Amino acid sequence: MVKRDQYRIDDPTITIAAAANFIADHVPIKKSRQLAYEGAYSVITYARKVGRLPDQPSMSALTFFSWAVSRKEWKALEKVPGLKFSTDVMVSGVATAASVGVSYAVDVPDDVASLKAIVSELTAR
Repeated sequence: MVKRDQYRIDDPTITIAAAANFIADHVPIKKSRQLAYEGAYSVITYARKVGRLPDQPSMSALTFFSWAVSRKEWKALEKVPGLKFSTDVMVSGVATAASVGVSYAVDVPDDVASLKAIVSELTAR
């Protein structure tokens, strides 16, 4: 049985306490585990307060770890076997183009009959 403040890799959600425990257990620290836990808890609480993480008692583990691995001091999480997260990748030297079909510029008349006539003409093309 896993305690409420512990996280298993396959769990879809994570609590704040479990997230702080996981960080303290898996990120190399230069201080005591208790201080690492408290620091992680504070950072997570602040991220929730400013809207970077959902302000709920628990959240999607994917959402949390995607945010957590983006933090420089928690990059070590990327190497935890089986941990799921997503990341944004910037690619340069790639171009794309999009088109929306054909566009027409028309004067919009004030009366409904004239407007219907223009719409009929444009959709017939």
